[in-house]
Amino acid sequence: VWLSLRNAQRSVSIIARSLSLRFPDRAERIGEKAEAYCRQLRKLDQKIASWMEPFKGRAFLSYHPAWGYFARDYGLRQLVIEEGGKGPTPRLLLQRISEARREGIKVVFISPRSNRRTAEVIARELGGEVRVIDPLRGDYLKNMEEVAREILRSFGWKGR
Repeated sequence: VWLSLRNAQRSVSIIARSLSLRFPDRAERIGEKAEAYCRQLRKLDQKIASWMEPFKGRAFLSYHPAWGYFARDYGLRQLVIEEGGKGPTPRLLLQRISEARREGIKVVFISPRSNRRTAEVIARELGGEVRVIDPLRGDYLKNMEEVAREILRSFGWKGR
């Protein structure tokens, strides 16, 4: 859920309302801070949306299903290797490799906690590579922008 800048804006608003109720003497300051952060979230969301526009409908391959809301927000499709918190069955593995080939996918995205060995096997089958994107990295705004850039690069994007 948090890997959507749009969901994050809603979350910040809800948190700010809750904190303002709990700390009414600080409500104005909480509201100001929340609005400032929401402006940053909106600005980054708009930037990423404009970058992703030419790639709407494209698919990327991720070991873990963490990036579903991100994909939804920008009109992308996430192909997932892991299901239900478990590694892929041989049948699912073959299916994902076949889908990835049809889509021209050459990158397998993993988190630092994913099964790198399985991802490397898939990448070899695709003639591609494994790249790490971390859904839990510290600086949220910076991380979301870097993830967007990595996914775009996997589509052949040459932007900065």
